[in-house]
Amino acid sequence: MMFPTIVSKQDNVVHIVKNQKKTECGFTYHHFTIVNRSDLRRIKFISKDSITCAMCLQHYLNQK
Repeated sequence: MMFPTIVSKQDNVVHIVKNQKKTECGFTYHHFTIVNRSDLRRIKFISKDSITCAMCLQHYLNQK
């Protein structure tokens, strides 16, 4: 299964995107009210095996 993901700049952890501003674990990757095209380009679709944030994976598994 493929997930929309974002890589945090601080520690290079791969998170699952929840909405336009936050990830599943609560990490805020976009602070502004307007979403630019460059912001959307940061979102990549990758498989579950490549996600490195344990909290994001746990939130996904709890929703199932």
